[in-house]
Amino acid sequence: DTQDAFKDFLDYAGIAGDTQNILIQIFSSEKKERMESIASEVSKTLPHAILIGASTAGEIISGKVIDRSTVLSISLFEKSTLHSFDACDTDSYTLGLSLSKKIFTKETKCVITFLDGLAHNGQEYLQGLEAMNFNNAIIAGGMAADMLRFEKTYTLHGNTIFSGGAVCVTLSGDDLEVLQDYNLGWRAVGPTFRVTKSDGARVYEIDNRPVKDVYEEVLGSFAVENMPASTIEFPLILQDEEMQVARSMLSVAKDGSILYGGNLEEGSEVRFGIGSRTLVNQYNPKQQLKESQNLQACFIYSCIARKMFLDKELEKNFRILENTAPTSGFFTYGEFFFNEKKTKLLNITTTLLFLREKGTKTENYKTEEKENIRNISKTDSALFNLIEYVTTALKEQEKSFKASKFKLDEFLKALDSVVIISRTDTEGIITYVNEQFEKISGYSKEELIGKPHSIVRNPDVPDEIFAEMWETITKGNIWKGEFSNRAKDGSLYYVKSSIIPIHDEHNRIIEYMAIREDVTSLVESRKKAEEAGASQAMFLANMSHEIRTPMNGILGFSELLAKTELDAAQQKYVKAIGSSTKILLDIVNDILDSSKITNKKILFEKIALNPFEEFMTTYELLKLVAQEKSINYTVFIDEKISKCLLSDATRLRQIKTNLLSNAIKFTPKFGEVKFSVSLVSEDAQSQTLLFSVQDSGIGIPEDKIKDIFKPFSQADASTTRKFGGTGLGLSISSDLIKAFGSELKVESVVGQGSRFYFTMRFDVCKEEELQEEVQSDTVCEKEEDCDKLHLEVLVAEDYDVNRMLIESIFQKYKNITLTFAANGKEAIEQIEKNSYDLVFMDINMPVLNGTDATQYIRQKLHLDVPIVALTANALEGDRDKFLACGMNAYLSKPIDVKELESILCKYSKTETQVQSLYVETLLERLKLKVGLSESVSLKLLRTFLESLKELIPELQEAMELKNTQRVYTTAHKLKGAASALYIDDISDIMLKIEQAAHKGVILECTEDMQRIYEYIKILDAAVEKII
Repeated sequence: DTQDAFKDFLDYAGIAGDTQNILIQIFSSEKKERMESIASEVSKTLPHAILIGASTAGEIISGKVIDRSTVLSISLFEKSTLHSFDACDTDSYTLGLSLSKKIFTKETKCVITFLDGLAHNGQEYLQGLEAMNFNNAIIAGGMAADMLRFEKTYTLHGNTIFSGGAVCVTLSGDDLEVLQDYNLGWRAVGPTFRVTKSDGARVYEIDNRPVKDVYEEVLGSFAVENMPASTIEFPLILQDEEMQVARSMLSVAKDGSILYGGNLEEGSEVRFGIGSRTLVNQYNPKQQLKESQNLQACFIYSCIARKMFLDKELEKNFRILENTAPTSGFFTYGEFFFNEKKTKLLNITTTLLFLREKGTKTENYKTEEKENIRNISKTDSALFNLIEYVTTALKEQEKSFKASKFKLDEFLKALDSVVIISRTDTEGIITYVNEQFEKISGYSKEELIGKPHSIVRNPDVPDEIFAEMWETITKGNIWKGEFSNRAKDGSLYYVKSSIIPIHDEHNRIIEYMAIREDVTSLVESRKKAEEAGASQAMFLANMSHEIRTPMNGILGFSELLAKTELDAAQQKYVKAIGSSTKILLDIVNDILDSSKITNKKILFEKIALNPFEEFMTTYELLKLVAQEKSINYTVFIDEKISKCLLSDATRLRQIKTNLLSNAIKFTPKFGEVKFSVSLVSEDAQSQTLLFSVQDSGIGIPEDKIKDIFKPFSQADASTTRKFGGTGLGLSISSDLIKAFGSELKVESVVGQGSRFYFTMRFDVCKEEELQEEVQSDTVCEKEEDCDKLHLEVLVAEDYDVNRMLIESIFQKYKNITLTFAANGKEAIEQIEKNSYDLVFMDINMPVLNGTDATQYIRQKLHLDVPIVALTANALEGDRDKFLACGMNAYLSKPIDVKELESILCKYSKTETQVQSLYVETLLERLKLKVGLSESVSLKLLRTFLESLKELIPELQEAMELKNTQRVYTTAHKLKGAASALYIDDISDIMLKIEQAAHKGVILECTEDMQRIYEYIKILDAAVEKII
């Protein structure tokens, strides 16, 4: 019969079987098999129709409310385009997102979607669905229902019915007009409650009480016994931005928690709602929905709770809509409404979707007025209980205000055994103390009340703390802080305080209440931990001294031995001794760095730097190492980065160098390493940059990533054997980045490579703040000049191996007289008897240490003889400490012969520099500035020297030919390479030539070129000598 009736209707409406652009919505509260059968027949009859639908809790057709039926809503579109989609997923957000990626185009104006009402969270689904809705297409529809059985709900696409998914149809067209509206008709009544425990749409506690207990108190025991059917008419109402949104109950779990038709976040304020027939029936379509606009369809998606509470009363409103356009729809478990760029999940609401195609006409079907029959709600008892509850709550609120001060006193009594409490008047005079205050302070109440609170003040606490406290509380704000107080017996105790201003009914401060927690044991534990950390740092410093002292001898004598006549095998052995000692020294330095960071002893500078030059310098330093492995080594620096930033260049370079050297180390030959710095955000005072180092290396297993930032850790124990390293580089880099206020992150795939990245905020500075680094190193011009130096040198050193080493080094200086002292006392005695040009002063010596000896020389003897610290101490602040006591310079053990010779020349009676030490000084500078080993630095210098020999003749030829572009390019290339290696003399010359060529001028640089050839000669000879 249904099939024949359907075909008769199609004949009547003139709809042929091959008609295109037909949307058929099937709404059914009948059995699944019935719905499936009808869908199959419709699909056969109209194979080109788009068919979507949902199971319902009742249907709407021609302004009437029906149930246990199946409704077919048939819409023919002449000028619009329709597409349909479906998807299934267990995760609601993922389900919405998967559809969002398919359905939205620039032309999409409207989406009608139905969602499985029991298997999914409508709010999360809408969040996913809106992800790609960039053009704000209207989204309408609702969640499938099952006549309040809460067993299984379905959606339909074509002739397929399925659970756990969603179906969509998109509408687009230039002549398509889409309008939307909604009608809540529910009033929030009673007191406000707060959701205190929830998980998405499931609520466990309201006002820290089981949610069922709150329902029983508000609606009565009868309502709770028959939940959810008996309470679905009483939703929770919350304010969601500018809309009041209802949340209806869907089901009750065995643990007493309640599942609602939408999310209720913890902290949400809600009130119980009550349906108002007056509000529902007062609704009229908006002005733009008037009949004169020739609207052609009205789809109604309304909540089942409205049907339960209002039943046939709803038809009054639906008939008004029927006079505007033909109506159809269904009763849902949650309806969708698009409101100003965001789709919301509503409950207990009627949502309306109006459609019209311009230039087309449709006959509106009218429904005859019938006498409305009002059903009496089965939950009137709950309604009356709610009204009574509201009235009682208001009366109780009045009583609560009157009893507030009494309750406060009772509350203080309850806290008496737990916290320290006192009250003072507005002048700070004590008016109340509890027993805990008496106990910790040692004073009785009689001794305290009437006295100023300063009676327990520790005079060592800075006045600024109390000034800031009074400024805060007198403004009516709560002050919080931690400080020490003094007890009656003079002992100190520590408290964490909250001082609260108390106001009268006119909002005037009448007293202050202080609530304190005794944290004495916590502070003492913290002090012990800090002392333990300091002890650890001192232990490391002492161990460093003990290790560096013999290392000084090994490294020094190996360098001296290397300068003697040795055969090939002997040279190999000496080189191995020197390399091994330097590796051990690097490990000691890494351990000390790690200790300084752990104990928060590391200090950061904030100096102006040119970010482009700074980042390129790091990149260039490791470029040659990458080239040796034929690695595709690239760099990107965002041109939007400011020309001047403030930071600690040394620590920042340490981080970049560690990450880049790691990337190159773990990337095989012919691999790829990318270094990039991008601007991610900025304001008037600062810029935030993203640093990224990406490689195509061995990668890191996912289960090992959490360990790689731990000290001495690597992803695989075999890594250390194969690639070397201590496992401290990443740990130090990560800790440094944390100290900068950021976090080092990693993405990695085994066998494909890794990406290490972090963001860092920099203050922006003015370009004029940039200053060229002043090099203070002064060396002898020629080794022969050092041989001719006339110096009287005193060395205070207690370790005989170091004395032997220093004596061996000084043997080549025929005109330097060397005297030794075994301790600080002997050094003072020697200085009192003799005149010295230079003193090397060891720090840790018996009898009298070097620091005290230096202070005596400066303060008692009033001598300004140059004194150089000679020590194996290596903790942060050592250099400043030595300089502060009157020393002029600092020489770290193991003694570097080149540094020693540089100091000799610097403090000699001649100003001539030692050109033979030029390369050695550069190597040391690279080590200090960038942390590169001597072997890597030497390779960089050799490669630069070869480039210099090749490019200088080309530069001269270009200058002779007046080819400014070629001059500019060559000078720029040489300037960058020289700057990266801190060869400032060559860099300065190339900068001058480059700037002139950029302006189209070729400089006369005969003297400069002569100087460069001298540098080439010096570099060539010195590099070969070192090798």
